[in-house]
Amino acid sequence: MTLVSERRRVGRFVTVASIGYAVNVGAFAALVALQVHYLAAAVVSYVLAWSLNLGLHRHWTFPEGRHHSILRQSTRHALTSLLVLALNLLLLRIL
Repeated sequence: MTLVSERRRVGRFVTVASIGYAVNVGAFAALVALQVHYLAAAVVSYVLAWSLNLGLHRHWTFPEGRHHSILRQSTRHALTSLLVLALNLLLLRIL
């Protein structure tokens, strides 16, 4: 992989992460405004952003990975993301 293509991939990764963050925060705010409990809203908004991130990374950031099983990729992505979700919920509970 060339330096230019690696920089492009990093740019795509950051773009997907930013979109996921915006979706997560926007969905969380909307759900809380609809009187959904803040911890439930955090889980729902996180799952929504997670699903979007998985699809975008699979098809745009890492297109060469499309030949791998979606189940394998989503499982690896989910395990990593569950740790992040647990930390997010802990921080929300503390704050």
